[in-house]
Amino acid sequence: MKKILLILALGLTADKAMAVAPVWDYVQLSYIQTDADDDLGDIEPKGPMLFVSKALTDNIFLAGSYIRLSDNVAGIDVDIDQITAGLGYNYNLTHTTDVFAALSYEEIDVSARFGNNKASTDNNGYGLTVGVRAMVLPQLEAKAAIRYVDIDTDSTTTLGLAADYLFTPQLALGVNYDIAENSNLIGVNGRYNF
Repeated sequence: MKKILLILALGLTADKAMAVAPVWDYVQLSYIQTDADDDLGDIEPKGPMLFVSKALTDNIFLAGSYIRLSDNVAGIDVDIDQITAGLGYNYNLTHTTDVFAALSYEEIDVSARFGNNKASTDNNGYGLTVGVRAMVLPQLEAKAAIRYVDIDTDSTTTLGLAADYLFTPQLALGVNYDIAENSNLIGVNGRYNF
């Protein structure tokens, strides 16, 4: 009888220990590379991305990012700066899984330099993201999201997949992969939960 009670107690404790919800307060620094088909041919800009998420309530959060990518295509230096600022809503589907949606302001600046000649364009628009984040193990978070971005006259729909391994409740390392019609993105990241 004592063994049965001990097994039940351990089982209940293990279940509570595994009931970890995704964290919405974090800062993430990534290094990303994009492979895109453009009018100029294949370009592979790469660089850092800073992402911040802050919960305002149990279900409402702010999210923003800054991306700085660079490449050299046929002797032309190309720089891409993108800023995203959004407001989102998350819903606890289970103790370990959240579904979410976010609406964002999007701004992108593309500049090119060849010798002393320089040209740039600056456009803005909006984005809509829906997805799911789940703690598939107490230390492993998986994320899947569909993101629609409409800037000026161009629109893109992207499927994003990511996984983060939490070494501590505050520190995680992860990878992400995004797939769009004419491009894909791969990245590695470090994350701090606060």
